[in-house]
Amino acid sequence: MLTTTAPHPQAQPPGTSHPAGTPLPPSPEAPLSRGRPDRRLDSSVTTAFRAWQKTKLKTSQRLGDSLLRWYARHELPRFGTYVTSRGRLEDVAFWSDAPIVEIHDRFHGHRVRLNPRDFYHRIWYYFGSYHELEILSVVKQALREGDCFVDGGANIGLVTMFAAGIVGSRGLVQSFEPFPPIFEELKFHVETNGLDQVRIHRMGLSDAPSEMEIRLPGHGNLAAATFSPLPDRYQGVASSGGVVPIVRGDDVIDPDDPRPLLVKLDVEGFEVRAIAGMSRLIEKRTPAIVAESNAELLDINATPPELMWDMLTEIGYRAYAMDRGGFRSRHRLWLHPLPREWIRHERDMVFLHPRSAMWKRFEPVIQPPGRYWKHLGVYPGTTRSWVRS
Repeated sequence: MLTTTAPHPQAQPPGTSHPAGTPLPPSPEAPLSRGRPDRRLDSSVTTAFRAWQKTKLKTSQRLGDSLLRWYARHELPRFGTYVTSRGRLEDVAFWSDAPIVEIHDRFHGHRVRLNPRDFYHRIWYYFGSYHELEILSVVKQALREGDCFVDGGANIGLVTMFAAGIVGSRGLVQSFEPFPPIFEELKFHVETNGLDQVRIHRMGLSDAPSEMEIRLPGHGNLAAATFSPLPDRYQGVASSGGVVPIVRGDDVIDPDDPRPLLVKLDVEGFEVRAIAGMSRLIEKRTPAIVAESNAELLDINATPPELMWDMLTEIGYRAYAMDRGGFRSRHRLWLHPLPREWIRHERDMVFLHPRSAMWKRFEPVIQPPGRYWKHLGVYPGTTRSWVRS
């Protein structure tokens, strides 16, 4: 049984009507208006965005911007560097009055609505996809038509839509997003694109059912909303998203579904608790798990990254670091064995069980120990150390 003995932060926040540990009433996934998909971009939105561009950029610069988007979507050499500098990603003043923009994602043609005032939305605008491309590579490697996917911390739904495009109408995607403003964007994308295989839940994942306040630290990144206590640097610059329900995955996701399952967890410091709340699911279905490792927030919650490694390896899982090659290697995915002492150097990790249906799918990309450039302490193809003293 996967458990964590760490005290639950904010176990009974102001305004909650259900004490920690008391099961919440059934909270079904949000009802969606299932109709014919409408993937046409909103012409009024497109017109407004182009008009805004004309006030900011000369004709030659607008052409260059279109070329930059094409270059990034094809992942040509150093595309990330060019997007950062020439796309003005960090120029907050430039984007401060930008209107909403709509694009088609580059993998499945889904209609996506973005707010360029948000830093990560600007990246998605240029990439035409979710920015953590190694996560998308793992999802692509794992899933087949008819499979299941759990998206813990779905944000506006870019990974949800990517997975839905792979599993198809016979598959199932369960998406959890507790932050109310972001949930509405997730709902818009699922409805607009007619994704009947997706079930969305306006709730968080943890190891005990309750209700908690969700807060947004800082500004410019709505994806950072969290139930965790906040680091000191965010005191005075955090806003509340209200009190929202939290559930255990075991209470929502069917543990007896025989289909292969991939679980993605990006829940801002609650990854260990979310895993503990899926103990029955993990025991019965041995899903592949890809989880963020935000050491700062995990430590604040008294659930350090090492605890995640310990919990899963004790029941037979193996931990891997993700390494996505560059243009010359055709952006191939490799998984490298991840020793416990290196877990804090990784932003995200993959956990696989040798007896799971997912194992054979990943086996071709698993590398022997000792080949990962991070573990060797030098940048690829150089003798220059990247390890900070």
